[in-house]
Amino acid sequence: MNAPASKTAILFCHGILGHPRHFDFLLPEVPGDWTVCNLLLPGHGGSVKDFGQSSLEQWTDCYRAALDRLLETHDRVFLCGHSMGTLFALQAAASRGTICGLFLLAVPMGAAPRPISLWNCLKYALGLIREDDERAMALKHAASIPPEIKLWRYIPWIPRFLELFRLIHSTKKMLPQVKLPGLAFQSAHDELVSHKAPQRLAAAPGLQVEILPDSYHFYLTDKDRETVIKAFRHWIAHHEFNS
Repeated sequence: MNAPASKTAILFCHGILGHPRHFDFLLPEVPGDWTVCNLLLPGHGGSVKDFGQSSLEQWTDCYRAALDRLLETHDRVFLCGHSMGTLFALQAAASRGTICGLFLLAVPMGAAPRPISLWNCLKYALGLIREDDERAMALKHAASIPPEIKLWRYIPWIPRFLELFRLIHSTKKMLPQVKLPGLAFQSAHDELVSHKAPQRLAAAPGLQVEILPDSYHFYLTDKDRETVIKAFRHWIAHHEFNS
């Protein structure tokens, strides 16, 4: 967190198993006089065991505590998230009238993992990802937990993903209450999220949904990445102009 005397703050939150570095390509676009809070959720950034011993309750408490601190000390607070992090942002936007805007990536409005995603996860766990496998390397870069070849140690992860599915369901019901302006980018080839997600997001009155035609859940092509960067830059400029 930086710029403690600023009036504007932005809260970033990664997805399940993710890492704050997911937003490295966007951080240079944030104005220097904004406070930046880029969360690492409990159980992330540690071991396979650490993640299994964490919980959705801990993640939610962490997000809410960070958001409460920012709302207490800043006039304007914006939210940016990837995957599960977008769900926390949407729920906050639905329940708090003090959020000023949303910038969302890969909102998981329905889980629909394709076989390739499961295969990439297995390759990651076994340390079999090749440097020339761009999509699998994007998963490896996004992950915050070192792989563990003893696969039975992942069993405690099952409740964490069941909690994620419940979070998706509860967020879906809150979408009509999301009336503040927001921008969501969904990847056309997302291997984890339902292809119906863009239509479901239409239930949020203030949300504009854009499709990245050549990208996946973690992997963005250079062209699509530049599209997101430009949109983020314009999104910030718009809110700066209207501040």
